[in-house]
Amino acid sequence: MVAELPKLHYDERLNSMLSCWSGTSITIDVDITGRPDPTAEWFFNDRPLSSTGVHVNVQTYARRTRLTLSKVRPGEGGLYKVKVTNKAGANTATFIVEVKGPYTKSVAVVLRSWNLGLGL
Repeated sequence: MVAELPKLHYDERLNSMLSCWSGTSITIDVDITGRPDPTAEWFFNDRPLSSTGVHVNVQTYARRTRLTLSKVRPGEGGLYKVKVTNKAGANTATFIVEVKGPYTKSVAVVLRSWNLGLGL
């Protein structure tokens, strides 16, 4: 079998900053190819990211890796990186996540009022 360098394929909109409200969830899906099948490792601000299964969930299959952050907190904004590796080499992709918040009902009321043309 000829070794093939791992490649990452993802929605090009992920090249922009990903913004979410504190307390919500965010998922980053990345398709991966290469021979042999690459392994994937996720990092947060250049530190290895472990999957706890509750707040941080990393799933990797033969052709896809997925990072899900549940109930995101403001301190979790930053650089998320996935590195895929096989015997032919490695490749990485970096995603910038901005956490806004906290999201409160008063913010929702103001936004809803503004959308109705009330100008609050």
